[in-house]
Amino acid sequence: MKNCAHLSSKATRLVLSTAVWLAGTVNAADTVWLDSLDLKSMRQGYGRPEVNHSVTGAALSIAGQHFERGVGTHANGIYRLDLAGGTEKFIASVGVDDDVTGPGSVVFQIIADSKKVFDSGIMRPKDAAKSVDLDLKNVGTLLLVVNDAGDGGQYDHADWADAHFIVPGQKPVPLLSPQEPFVILTPKPGPAPRINGPTIYGCRPDHPFSLSDSSPRRAPDEFFSQRFAQRTSIGCRHGNCYGHDAQTR
Repeated sequence: MKNCAHLSSKATRLVLSTAVWLAGTVNAADTVWLDSLDLKSMRQGYGRPEVNHSVTGAALSIAGQHFERGVGTHANGIYRLDLAGGTEKFIASVGVDDDVTGPGSVVFQIIADSKKVFDSGIMRPKDAAKSVDLDLKNVGTLLLVVNDAGDGGQYDHADWADAHFIVPGQKPVPLLSPQEPFVILTPKPGPAPRINGPTIYGCRPDHPFSLSDSSPRRAPDEFFSQRFAQRTSIGCRHGNCYGHDAQTR
């Protein structure tokens, strides 16, 4: 009987220890609210992201449903996050805020590691909020996107309401938008002066002519004299060239 009691006691301790360990495992996941993150890198078409308010500063409300927490933004917008595989879920309610006084229209999209995992379709004022509940296990990079549904950005007040992450691992870190390289599309100017006027110019023999060069790359008199030295006398000053044609072309 003593041995049985001893085994029973050990089994009880084992069960309790396992229960405590499991409870600790379950409780290890943190709730990270979207509005608690640094929103400086969130890009949007108008205004700035508002914490727990719409983009105009009003209380968050979608089709009459009020929300205590969330982020109010505006199309077109994007927010990049590094999850580093540490996030389990993203949960939110999305829609057009009730503060809109015109015909707004937005589309919410979520991109996980270059794959679209959520698309709200076109949402308009007074449309009920749509629920988001995504499994993000092992996802590296997450993009929260709001676009203008292709009809411009007027009245596109978009709410990521009640938006939060379930995070057992590394917390989400905002990423800066990638910088596009600056490209000069204007071709490099050639050596010829740029003539303001006709590209083909005619005059009577031994009659004067006048040309204006707005941005010479070489001295205009040098440029013209190399081509017409035998038949034309020319002089240039301050971008204006004067001369006369000695014979007919």
